[in-house]
Amino acid sequence: MDIIKLTPSIFICQDDNYYLVNSCCVILDSELIFIDTGLNNNTAKKFVREMKNRTDMKNIKLVLTHAHGDHIGGIKPFENCPIIVSKYFHGSLNENMKRYNWGEKRKKYYNLLDFDVLTNQKIIGDEDNYIIFKQMGGHSPESIYGYFPKDKVLIAGDNLLSKMPQYFPFSNTNLDDWIIGLQEWEKMDIDWVVVGHGDVVKKDHITRVREFFEELVLFLERSTSEKLSVEQVLSHEHCPTYFEDDPEKWTVMGIEAYYKRMLE
Repeated sequence: MDIIKLTPSIFICQDDNYYLVNSCCVILDSELIFIDTGLNNNTAKKFVREMKNRTDMKNIKLVLTHAHGDHIGGIKPFENCPIIVSKYFHGSLNENMKRYNWGEKRKKYYNLLDFDVLTNQKIIGDEDNYIIFKQMGGHSPESIYGYFPKDKVLIAGDNLLSKMPQYFPFSNTNLDDWIIGLQEWEKMDIDWVVVGHGDVVKKDHITRVREFFEELVLFLERSTSEKLSVEQVLSHEHCPTYFEDDPEKWTVMGIEAYYKRMLE
């Protein structure tokens, strides 16, 4: 576990035990806003304790960018504080419980937590020291992101990854929503992006990902009109390849899953 100081107000907890998964803490005037929990309770507990010690603040809130286990697995240290989620969070959480066969004990635990539901947007903080959370979708229907205007920092969740390809093999991924969200980010005043997995990036990374997805969607739309098979699509000379290393073939998995859905 590494704690990285990005700005005087933003700290990142990076857990290299699982694809460099990131959680984040934003320091406001009178409270700490944690974004995602990482994979396990022990790491999350250490991060919370460290930030409380550094700031001498006791009041905390948690925002969950989405309902995948590597971003909510360390939720126990936050069970007595407000937990903010998307309006689609519970639906996705229930689907993930079934998909990954989470045990009954874990299911009951999540059902006991008190979630504060974000509809489309929520602002936390005062005057010039605040953070905005917005509904986006894309990677998953419940995906939200945070923006801290004072330091021009975007907290993207899994709608942006670095040093690895984007991950989109899920049945509820929506590339159209994802592209719209990336286009909105490109218009924003951003110096740094805290990604869901990997190292912090600059704004140009957003553009490169958006261009990849736009090229991919156009290619898949042409492929459906030409009635190409999945095998033909994956082996096609014009099938887009991602611009970063992909040793586990995440892009192939995503293209295959997304194209099969388009053929249904």
